[in-house]
Amino acid sequence: MRPASTGLIAAAGITVLMIALLHTDLYKQTKVLSDLFNVRAIILAVLILIFSRWVKFTKGWHPIVFIAISAVCGAVFHFAGV
Repeated sequence: MRPASTGLIAAAGITVLMIALLHTDLYKQTKVLSDLFNVRAIILAVLILIFSRWVKFTKGWHPIVFIAISAVCGAVFHFAGV
């Protein structure tokens, strides 16, 4: 039972990553490799990783703080429409 639930969680995580970080529909239309990646979302993900893992000042913050910061960035930089 554990391997099956692990596989389902991993599949859901990969699906969410593909939806959030890739523009597969745009790439299918243009066939330009630079259109495949959502650069702003990738930069945000890398910044969140850096601040949550390696910056001592923010390392101990609760994950909800990072979720809230990501939500504000998404609203300010209009990530939903990209």
